[in-house]
Amino acid sequence: MGAEPEVLPISVVAPLAGLFLITEDETGVANLVAQALQQRGVKTVLLSQSVLANSEQLTAQVTALAGQGPVSGIVHLLGLNSHPLPENLADWQAATQGQIKGLVQLLKLCAQDLQAVGKEVYAVVLGASNLGGEFGRNGQCQPGSLIAGGQTGLLKTLAAEWPTVVTKSLDFDQAAPAVIAARILEELLLPGGRIEVGYPQNTRTIFRSLEIPLTDRSGEPSLKPTQDWVLLATGGGTGITAQMLADLAPLGLTLILTGRTRSVPLASPEPTPESDLTQGITEIGQLRTLMLNQVKSEGIIPTPVLVEQRVKQLLKQRSLRQSLDHLRTLGAKVEYHTVDSRDPSQVEALFNHIYGHYGRLDAVVHGAGIIEDKLLADKPLDSFARVFDTKVDSLFLLSRYLRPESLKLLVLFSSIAGRYGNRGQSDYATANEVMNRFAWYLDQQWPSVRVVAINWGPWDSEGMASEGVKRQLREQGIIPIPEVEGRQFFLNEIYYGRKGEAEVIAGEGPWESKEQEQARLRIVDLAPKLPPRAFPLLERELQLQPNGSLTLSHQFSLLNDPYLRDYSPQGLPTLSPAIALEWLAELAQAGWPEWKLAEVRDFQVLQPVILADSTASLEVMFKEIASSHSNTESIEIVTEMVAVETQAILYRAAVSLRYYTKHGHRLRILKIRDNIIKIEKLVKRLRND
Repeated sequence: MGAEPEVLPISVVAPLAGLFLITEDETGVANLVAQALQQRGVKTVLLSQSVLANSEQLTAQVTALAGQGPVSGIVHLLGLNSHPLPENLADWQAATQGQIKGLVQLLKLCAQDLQAVGKEVYAVVLGASNLGGEFGRNGQCQPGSLIAGGQTGLLKTLAAEWPTVVTKSLDFDQAAPAVIAARILEELLLPGGRIEVGYPQNTRTIFRSLEIPLTDRSGEPSLKPTQDWVLLATGGGTGITAQMLADLAPLGLTLILTGRTRSVPLASPEPTPESDLTQGITEIGQLRTLMLNQVKSEGIIPTPVLVEQRVKQLLKQRSLRQSLDHLRTLGAKVEYHTVDSRDPSQVEALFNHIYGHYGRLDAVVHGAGIIEDKLLADKPLDSFARVFDTKVDSLFLLSRYLRPESLKLLVLFSSIAGRYGNRGQSDYATANEVMNRFAWYLDQQWPSVRVVAINWGPWDSEGMASEGVKRQLREQGIIPIPEVEGRQFFLNEIYYGRKGEAEVIAGEGPWESKEQEQARLRIVDLAPKLPPRAFPLLERELQLQPNGSLTLSHQFSLLNDPYLRDYSPQGLPTLSPAIALEWLAELAQAGWPEWKLAEVRDFQVLQPVILADSTASLEVMFKEIASSHSNTESIEIVTEMVAVETQAILYRAAVSLRYYTKHGHRLRILKIRDNIIKIEKLVKRLRND
């Protein structure tokens, strides 16, 4: 990331009004900002740190403000506090509650107000930190604000989910409170502009993504893994992480892999063999039958969910065994340990084992993480916490138990979701951006350790994204990373990366142009209020499920759907492919009404709806879920119709939605009177011909 001074645009001023909620800091900036806003006629309410730390109190206080009108702005200043990095997980989690999770809850409580005000007038959300003015990139990373650094990913994601709300993430050095307050007011009055802005030495600074190929570096590698290395990889048992480790395995080094897949106790490096009952069986239906019988034999009442859980667990363990065997075949010495990377006692036991048995730990690859994608307004707080804590708490514990005097390399697997934001991934984006800030901090604190956070783009490998998603990404200029090239990138970064390059983007995409697009001034370009859309086929509200999918139940019958009479190729009332396609399209549009339907692809008629007679009916469930690779310009949805009784998929399609059309078409309108030919002249002309 390159830092570049940018003069504050002053051509337009945002119409600040309504009610602003300001979270208090310990330096007095919040009071100064409140006073400045009040002088401009804005109502302000200060929220204390104790309120942010208590979910019930925060809900009660925001609810009590309903009589003061809708919330039109949030200014989150808790990140300006400076404290040493906590010594234990409990204190760390208390800090994340106030600086991140409290902000998330506040945003959710005010989501309806902010979006409504943003459509009609103007709404803004601003967060501030004190990482040195360049978000920790200039060697002045303040540990008290590492957590607050995550709000950049959160606010960039918010800009994608709430396009009519302006978002800002500001970073300061140890400037005077009055100076910081003045800069905050200036940014609040700017209707748009770059989301990520720093103020090192009171100079307004933006950050651009720069391409620096490693191929330009010749000579000896800066780091060379050897046979005696001991490498720890969290979440490294399977998947992309394991595949990248396979390129190091021929060196003969020791790989210690951790994950949540239960396979072996901590003290044993060998996995438990698979049961003879299931070994070699790959057909899912057959495995389900075996698991069903196994559940019954245990005296447990079988349910489809329980059976599916057993099958998934078996396949995970099988994949793990295959991965470990492959790494050993390549030459590595491999251990696998079931460890919850968020549990201090388990992490401590792991490190005691490593240092006690090997006396060293040369490298760590931190790849642990989960996703539970859902729009912020709909995301439960506990879901946000699970995704956020899995990455962030585990990294904090690593930093507490690692011994930097013997460590040579720390690689953090981050994501472009954090660096640039990604619709539906507020938790994942926030966590990854905290990791990026943590990388800079540790790089500065551990002078003999190479620390790097690799912000991976989407991978072009099986299981990572559908072909439809990959095609959409390419249309946006985002090129999914081929597996071979991604693995080579990882190796190059280990061998040729340099100390002080703690934040790296891996992948090809229009990163800078997207940031520029988000930076447009919005006072004259507020998103239009979209007219209500009618969905003739949908008579019920879509239901949001815990996994983020949307569902709708329907009973097909001639009473409910008389149009079924119009298509009867077998002499029976049948749902035509055209109407089925309309159902799936309306379902996608209704689920995301602020977007416009752009394309329906891969439509499949797997088992048509056919009524046995005029009195028959068929209960179906429509299901749809958005891809985790959706972004600010488009969203990919998989939608399908499922028979409730048999759970058979009847129809399926992939739907693309876009928020707006960038380029319209101009039509030339001809004046009718200029093109009239009198009938007499026309008859005369025809006769002459």
